[in-house]
Amino acid sequence: MAHLLFPQEVYYIVDISTIFYFSKTPYTFLKVKRVVIEIISYAPLWETMQQKGISQYYLLQHGIDNKTLDSIKKNKNITLLTLEKLCRLIECTPNDIVEFK
Repeated sequence: MAHLLFPQEVYYIVDISTIFYFSKTPYTFLKVKRVVIEIISYAPLWETMQQKGISQYYLLQHGIDNKTLDSIKKNKNITLLTLEKLCRLIECTPNDIVEFK
């Protein structure tokens, strides 16, 4: 666990999405902040689909469910199985679907 010092407060980074911070006075818990750090982008997927003329409806018809499409739209994680299924449906490589920032 890493910690960062800021004026009047100590921040503890627990994972990439949660930061707890405490005042310098002992035993005083102030609040929890949720921080969203986008590492994954599915922008290449939408570009690839447009180039190949593939619609979201096509993906829905061929086994990609609505919840998964919603996760992709929000740049949330998907499983490797889903990534493989997308690659097979669109006939492309993972680099044509996802990029890491």
